[in-house]
Amino acid sequence: MKMRSVIALAGLAISFAFPIYAQDQNAVDPKTRQEIEAVEMQIVEAYNKHDAAAVAALYTQDAVRVANSPGLGAALLVGRKAIEKLFSTDFTGSWSSSPFVGKFVQMYAFEDSIATISEWSIGQYNGHRVKIFVRDADTGGWKIRMEYYSQAPVVTH
Repeated sequence: MKMRSVIALAGLAISFAFPIYAQDQNAVDPKTRQEIEAVEMQIVEAYNKHDAAAVAALYTQDAVRVANSPGLGAALLVGRKAIEKLFSTDFTGSWSSSPFVGKFVQMYAFEDSIATISEWSIGQYNGHRVKIFVRDADTGGWKIRMEYYSQAPVVTH
């Protein structure tokens, strides 16, 4: 049952990405783009400080995070607490000593949300992410409502 949910959510993330390819890259106004980029910078800073609570605070309470990693398979997390627990666990791993680097590839506005596609790397690991940002009702700031990320296979020579 979990695998079906993961596959369904991954399909949902991808289905959001494909229709928005047809939209103009400039569909996101500059002020909103700066706000989203600021949230991404907060994520990078919190991640590189190994502050799981600060990273998780940038997700909505009911956020969904789907991961697809070679060798590990697919993983589904629902809720800010589960996401914080994952980051806390990740920060104890030896690979997390490498800095997290992210780079936007595309950003699109649709309805009241912003979708981003980005590349990421941590040491020898890298991949892509699709995130859906929504306005937080309490603060008015942007939070991550859904994230799908994939990890490219690690090539050793």
